[in-house]
Amino acid sequence: MAMEYQQYYAGYQDSAQSWSTRDADLDTANGDDDENRPPEHPIASMQGPFEESIADSVEHAEYAAAVLRKARSMKPKERRQRLLDTNEPNDSYNARWRANPSARYHPLSKVLAQIAFGVHLLHLQLAKSNEEVVRILQKHVDEVDSFIQRTEEDLDLALADIQERIKLLKVPMEHVDIFDIMLDDKQFRASILEGNEIIEKVVHRTAGLMNDLLVDVGKGKESTVDMSLYLARLDGKWPKDDQPTYERFETMRANTDAWLQCFETLQMKGNSLGVALVQLGSMLNIMSKRAAVANVPPTWINFQHQARHPPIKPDANVPLRSPDQSTRQTPPERPRCLRQRRSSNSPEAGKDIGAAPLRGTPQQA
Repeated sequence: MAMEYQQYYAGYQDSAQSWSTRDADLDTANGDDDENRPPEHPIASMQGPFEESIADSVEHAEYAAAVLRKARSMKPKERRQRLLDTNEPNDSYNARWRANPSARYHPLSKVLAQIAFGVHLLHLQLAKSNEEVVRILQKHVDEVDSFIQRTEEDLDLALADIQERIKLLKVPMEHVDIFDIMLDDKQFRASILEGNEIIEKVVHRTAGLMNDLLVDVGKGKESTVDMSLYLARLDGKWPKDDQPTYERFETMRANTDAWLQCFETLQMKGNSLGVALVQLGSMLNIMSKRAAVANVPPTWINFQHQARHPPIKPDANVPLRSPDQSTRQTPPERPRCLRQRRSSNSPEAGKDIGAAPLRGTPQQA
């Protein structure tokens, strides 16, 4: 049968067909009834991504190509600034995967499935034009290389940015006493809260990009492992009379080994970025709490102070002066026992001492 393939991820300047009738002669003994069925992929785990890459529409491929060209044309700092200054989706494969609800498989998995199928065509010598197959393979290889380069640039730049912000915030965190005093200034406190909001957005946007890139890297690594095992099985089975394609095969083995190393490195970089984001988020939380405490009205603070130091309860057996004693018109009558004691021991016997305060039992004269 003869199948016509459209590139899934048209990250190129044309919309060339990947493995079309001009690329490969796939006539088999299956008969005409199987003309509309896609060919069997040499790697079972890639059958689904490969079939979906064939079925993807040209319109979606052209849209994806435009997005990728835009991302490639931007420098790392420009991509970083765009990420922080806007709320637009990032340029990761995973973000574009979310934007296409009908897609079941990750874009990078489809690209690698196409690469493996191209090697399959060369191995079985099914291609009408090996040069055309190699050309298509090279485009897919360039796409994977470009993804790895962009991802490393974005992760490195993000990590450097977050680490610099952590370094700056460590200064007030190491001098909290001075920082708390400065927070008493309303303008300084407002600037801290405003700055924290900006940094929180930086953390949020960076974390979103990091998560998407780690998904991309994980999917890429998973497919590359499968392809590496497939290429290992082909070792020693390549047609001996086809030296040019064998050299391409050896090149692809070197590519997969290099990609696996790169994917592992990217995963470590992503994990380091995640640790830095957690650290920065924790510092922001501490600063926000201190600024919030400093922003509380003084009456609330005094109330809390009083609550921590409750008044001492007086002894119930000790009489106290009435709080409105000064407004009384008639002084309270002294207890009879005290009047008698003063009458018997004082030269001023029987004289009323009026509203003198009582602080326990008076000393005898």
